[in-house]
Amino acid sequence: MAKKLITLIFAASVAACMPAGITSKLMEKGIEARMSAERLKELDDGLHLALCGAGGPMPAPNASGPCVLVIAGQQMFVVDAGTDGTRNIGRMGYNIGDIEAVFLTHFHSDHIDGL
Repeated sequence: MAKKLITLIFAASVAACMPAGITSKLMEKGIEARMSAERLKELDDGLHLALCGAGGPMPAPNASGPCVLVIAGQQMFVVDAGTDGTRNIGRMGYNIGDIEAVFLTHFHSDHIDGL
């Protein structure tokens, strides 16, 4: 844990010392690489599940609402659409534009507020 923290502090220090143009270019390259990645093709054929949120009905600013990503072959589906579910899907490296359908288990606000 301490080694990771030292590495993170070092990386942040180096980034802070770089001119804005270099930092901007590095960010641009990283974003391009992330956006062009095709996570679906990296998975073995089959059924895969990813939790993109597991919060509850009580307000919790640091928790994401209920959301499950289902990957069947090359198709993606979402079950429930809680707060920050799409953000988390993107953070996992999946393109939210590839989602085929959203299924809702019921209409409580914490299951639909991410629509």
